[in-house]
Amino acid sequence: MEATASSIGLFDAKTHFSQIVDDLLNGRRGPVSILRRGKPAAVVVPVGWYRERAGGASGIRLGLAKGKYRIPRDIDAGNRDVLALFGGGRP
Repeated sequence: MEATASSIGLFDAKTHFSQIVDDLLNGRRGPVSILRRGKPAAVVVPVGWYRERAGGASGIRLGLAKGKYRIPRDIDAGNRDVLALFGGGRP
């Protein structure tokens, strides 16, 4: 696939979106830059292209909560306490 994105206006992108997606999926076109009033507004890429650059098949981790939560070393330490809250028993 091409390394550089081709450009298309927003109106044409909306009008021909199905064809753009088909071309992307079949390798006939690389990433497509969508222009709004002549300025880049979005880029449409096939999922495979996106995943390759993300470093794995699972996709990209956005990291929106990075640094906001702390996970204890022994995350299962409180399991018995939680189980007791729900009527006892053993895990």
